[in-house]
Amino acid sequence: MEEKFKVDHPVRGPQENQPVPDQPIKHEAIEIFGIEKLTNFVRSLGIKWKIVVTYKGGMHGAAMLTDPSNKTHEILLSTNIMHNIKDNLPDIAHELCHARFSEELDPIYSALLFQGHYGKLEPNSQESKNFTRKKNMLETCQSWVDIWINELRNNLWPELTVQDSDRFMEGLSRLQQTGNLLRYWDDTHTLVLAMILAEQKIYKGREYAIGFLMKALGNEWRKVKKLRDLFEKLPRFTNGGLQFTEQAKTNGLVEFERVVREVAKIFNYPIRPTIKKELVPSGERVNVWDFE
Repeated sequence: MEEKFKVDHPVRGPQENQPVPDQPIKHEAIEIFGIEKLTNFVRSLGIKWKIVVTYKGGMHGAAMLTDPSNKTHEILLSTNIMHNIKDNLPDIAHELCHARFSEELDPIYSALLFQGHYGKLEPNSQESKNFTRKKNMLETCQSWVDIWINELRNNLWPELTVQDSDRFMEGLSRLQQTGNLLRYWDDTHTLVLAMILAEQKIYKGREYAIGFLMKALGNEWRKVKKLRDLFEKLPRFTNGGLQFTEQAKTNGLVEFERVVREVAKIFNYPIRPTIKKELVPSGERVNVWDFE
């Protein structure tokens, strides 16, 4: 198994916090950004591992590669991000919350990790094509974990939750106004909309006008509602600050697997994702995904 831990999320989104160090933590990322707000993100989250930044053209928002063997987080950002840093703050904070999950709980909350034998499949073989198809389904199904990630972000920066949700809902409104809503709609949109509606109830946030979506989406709206109802009942993963609950520490992976399977059923995907242990070259046993 390649020791490469990748996550690429759809664009989205107290009790006493841990003490903030007197001096800023030095990271390559902070030196590159040179922006105090990002320094505050890292310090407030208590990120311990090294952070580096890679700028990539043609991408939107932010993504992250975490390598626990080297205790490194690589944040991937658009080459144009410095021209519009304010609009991208929710995405950057979100990725840094993934980093906190990786360090304190498990890297599988921030990455699509699979059993090593999948990396040995012959390219372009039918078996490889089948795996790619299932992998893409799982990538959609496990993306709901962003609710837990955004719970941590909301504890510290609730204004970013509002900004993130507003941006998505405004985008849907523009698509509807131009007659392109159904043309561009896919399962990722269904999932993200359900997450936003669930968060609206969990955080008692602003209510969005969704009548036009209920009317326009038809059968897709039924999926949104089922997912929303599922997400509203999720256990909280934090105690209101940076500390994770005992359930998150002891039973979080069981709940993660259960909900991923439920999402797969709602989308009618022919997969049964399962979290298993995999021995990697470093001698560690890491949690990875497989299909039953």
